Amino acid sequence: MDRRSAVAVALLALGVVLCGVAVATAPPLGQTAHRLTVVSADGPPNASDAAALHYENLSASGQALFRRALASEDGTATVYGSSSAPPAFTFVDDHATAGRGLYYVEYHGDWYFVTASVDSGLPAGSLSSLALGAVGLFLLVTGAVGLRTARERLWQ
Repeated sequence: MDRRSAVAVALLALGVVLCGVAVATAPPLGQTAHRLTVVSADGPPNASDAAALHYENLSASGQALFRRALASEDGTATVYGSSSAPPAFTFVDDHATAGRGLYYVEYHGDWYFVTASVDSGLPAGSLSSLALGAVGLFLLVTGAVGLRTARERLWQ
């Protein structure tokens, strides 16, 4: 195999990998993203700050989403689709208020400030997956053209 063919095959392989990663990491299309953000609070809330919830009173899905957000590096966890959104939280896309997007949750004696937001537009993950897929597709086409050119030169 000559050098051009090797480069073309490498581009094809990289393009396949990037396209595969783009498909595997893309969030579900057409489903609303419900995001919970958890930040450690200094203490219990003031009455007007936000609604106070106790972890043990949350539904199983609410507890699971809260724990996922708490364990994540950036303090967020996302579920897709309205049926996956825990009922204890009202997810809002604008004008969050106490009990409607803003909460304090008591968990094992510590208080956490929780924001529940919804993104009904195109999720950010969709844009990065789309960009990754576009680069992968470009590499696939470039590799295929390069391989075809290398083969044509070989047979001349």
